[in-house]
Amino acid sequence: MADEKGSGTTVLAGSAAVLSVAALIAALGRKVEAGTTPTEEEIQEALVALAAQNEYISDRLKVVESLAGVEAMPEEVGVAAIPFTFNLAPNQAVVLTEPVAFATYVTGYIKQVTIHYPNGCNALVNVRVGYQNLQFLPSSGFLALNDATPTYPFNVLVVAGQNIWVEMQNTDGVNPHNITVTISVVEWKT
Repeated sequence: MADEKGSGTTVLAGSAAVLSVAALIAALGRKVEAGTTPTEEEIQEALVALAAQNEYISDRLKVVESLAGVEAMPEEVGVAAIPFTFNLAPNQAVVLTEPVAFATYVTGYIKQVTIHYPNGCNALVNVRVGYQNLQFLPSSGFLALNDATPTYPFNVLVVAGQNIWVEMQNTDGVNPHNITVTISVVEWKT
């Protein structure tokens, strides 16, 4: 155990910190069980030891992550919903695109996609969603449902300025269908 200069508190390092913190807490527990109130100094010493142990563990975790080539997860700073809505005429197909736009940072991820198929679509309206050259919903082909609004979770990395796209095909030769696809994009603090 090493004393911080001038503070009068004990700073613990390494595996000794774990054992010492456990011993301090056990001693406080025994005092309470015996009906004795721990002093303010004893409580403060245990809290300082816990803080030092937490800092030590956090530092070791950063070292392990850097050795393993793992970066800490970026902080999420905002979520935006990008709506793609189109009233498809009979036998009409469209590809709608929207560039990813973030308020401050340049990276993020697609968190979820919600598709609304109104009643009457009868699996005659095909939808697929992608980012740049990657189709991710579904992984291939198209989705076609009726009177449903499914939500699909994702974790697709996106960069500001790059395009998200939605392709819709109305294979119904008689009726128009109004389809909405909402894509939730999370901005990362990088």
